[in-house]
Amino acid sequence: TCVLEAAPTVVNRGERLTLTTRPTTPGYTDDKVTYEYRWEVRDAQGRPVTVSGTGATVDVPTTGIPCGNYSVTTTVTASVPAVDCPSECVTTGQTTCTVSFEVTEPPCPTVTCTIDASPASVEVGNRITLRANASGADSASFTWSTTGGTLSSTTGAEVTLDTTGVAPGS
Repeated sequence: TCVLEAAPTVVNRGERLTLTTRPTTPGYTDDKVTYEYRWEVRDAQGRPVTVSGTGATVDVPTTGIPCGNYSVTTTVTASVPAVDCPSECVTTGQTTCTVSFEVTEPPCPTVTCTIDASPASVEVGNRITLRANASGADSASFTWSTTGGTLSSTTGAEVTLDTTGVAPGS
């Protein structure tokens, strides 16, 4: 017999998912049994998914697979010394275990952005410095555009806007 576990059973795409099977062979101690494992992971449409590793524990790389439900089957073959048999004689048996898991999208972070202008107002033809600040993002990047005037750059947390040619009051 065997028990098959997915840890965790719901995982965000890109996170680690580990599958572990724990076989038992009644009447035999673990040091007398040799186990072989065959893993099969399939998506909801029956397409195969590659596992990483061999043996009783394997990983499922979730980065490149679509969100959805997956089924896992492991076939365990146990080989044990036969009773009343010359040396080198073994008996084998097989068992199959199943489990399922789900791959989901990671939740989107809540990102807030503020823009500070210094000075807060200027006469046409003067420059104004704009500073962007973001919270909730590990490495925010900023892209700037304008409908009037000229920006010193279109990227970065701080830019300068030259207001030459901008209509007053805009």
